[in-house]
Amino acid sequence: MTEQEQQTGPGEWVPAFPGQRPPFQPGHTLSVRHGAHSERLVAPLADAILQRAVEDTPWLLEARYAPSVRAWARAEAQAVLLTEYLEAQGLHDAEGRLRPAEQALHRAETRAANLRKDLGLTPLSAARIRALERAPSGLTITDLWGEDGTEGSGDEG
Repeated sequence: MTEQEQQTGPGEWVPAFPGQRPPFQPGHTLSVRHGAHSERLVAPLADAILQRAVEDTPWLLEARYAPSVRAWARAEAQAVLLTEYLEAQGLHDAEGRLRPAEQALHRAETRAANLRKDLGLTPLSAARIRALERAPSGLTITDLWGEDGTEGSGDEG
């Protein structure tokens, strides 16, 4: 045991020089910028987003959609965190360059928007799902809306 450990107790941190800060503690957030890549920040926000969404769209709870739903909720959570960061810090850094978080926000928003459409979370995609649910047996989305997703019969020519 060193003389320093005898004075402070075993396992206690002792600065090696005056003014040295203590080591980071587990779970610290000092190195987090926007949190969009931090599972500790993204996961609870994604869970909250999902909980609100399933109140209006219960099909999101179906197991077969779980990977898409989770990816959507994560993208939405990342977009929220990045938006908050950019609102607080500004779009440009001190040198006038766009912050990398702006590109990350664009990617998160694009991913979230695409998944919203796939999951029936936009007005048009929700209407398509409702139309398919009311359609006679054997009809598909393509039959009702066409190959390109525009309204009309898929066999119109």
